[in-house]
Amino acid sequence: MKKAKKDMCSMLAFMLLSSLVYWVFIPSQIKLAKNAVFSNRTFPQFTMAIIFIAATVGFIEAAFRYKKAKAVEQPSTAESKFDFASNTMPLLGFAVILAYSLIFHYASSLIRGYGFIVATVIFIPVFFLVIKCKNWKYYAAAYTFAAGMYIIFKYILHVALR
Repeated sequence: MKKAKKDMCSMLAFMLLSSLVYWVFIPSQIKLAKNAVFSNRTFPQFTMAIIFIAATVGFIEAAFRYKKAKAVEQPSTAESKFDFASNTMPLLGFAVILAYSLIFHYASSLIRGYGFIVATVIFIPVFFLVIKCKNWKYYAAAYTFAAGMYIIFKYILHVALR
């Protein structure tokens, strides 16, 4: 039941974040190209829509698991103690991701063309430290993925990353 609660909070945070990125950060960061079948916002907005849909499905699935676990659980006379650390973890993760987008925005203003690089180099270790990940393979995979996205957007799609 506790894991279902955490999953519901995490999925809700991803739903909120993807909505915020879709409606606020993408329009403010990516200027529309003219005379194009697909705009330069198409892929990022599509990605955020997929994240939102996946998070919504995950939230619904976690809600069903929570409801099922609550029905099976024996009623206890003593109230369970509030675990502050585990209940704030999704919010802390959301705050780190929000900070990433703000660093991306402001670093892009200060260092034209390198905002993505600066924000990503800072974000990846901070996020993995928050979730207490110590496996170097995850760090390497995240940096490889970020480098791949940079190459795809900058050199293949010719999207100006600020």
